[in-house]
Amino acid sequence: MKKILFTGITAIIFVSIVYLSLTSRNIGAHINHMDKFQHALAYGVLAYFFCMTLTSFGMRKRRIIVTLLFCALVGGSLEILQSRYGRMMDPVDFISDIFGASLSCSIISFRDHRAA
Repeated sequence: MKKILFTGITAIIFVSIVYLSLTSRNIGAHINHMDKFQHALAYGVLAYFFCMTLTSFGMRKRRIIVTLLFCALVGGSLEILQSRYGRMMDPVDFISDIFGASLSCSIISFRDHRAA
C-alpha cells in the first residue's frame, strides 16, 4: 500500500512541477525572489516523496544520491526546456532546485541516523 501511495504522490508532484515550469502562470505574491523560494520548496517536497518512494521499494542504500541526481536532472532539463516555451532560463532557479532537494535529503539522512 505504501508503494502505491508514495508513487502516486510523487507522480502528482512531478507532473505539477513540469506543468508549472513550462507554462507562464505565476503563483503567489510578487515578492522579490519569491520564485526561488518556490523552487526550493517544490524540489524539497519532490525529493522527500521520491526518496520515500525509493524506500518503499526497498532501496535504502543509495536512495539519497539517486534522489539528488533525479532532482538535478529534472530541474536542469526543465530550465533548458523553458526557453522553448516562452519562458526565461535562469541558472539561479536550478541552484534553488538543488538547494531544496539537498535540504530535504539532509533532513531524511539526519532522521535516519538519529533513529539508528
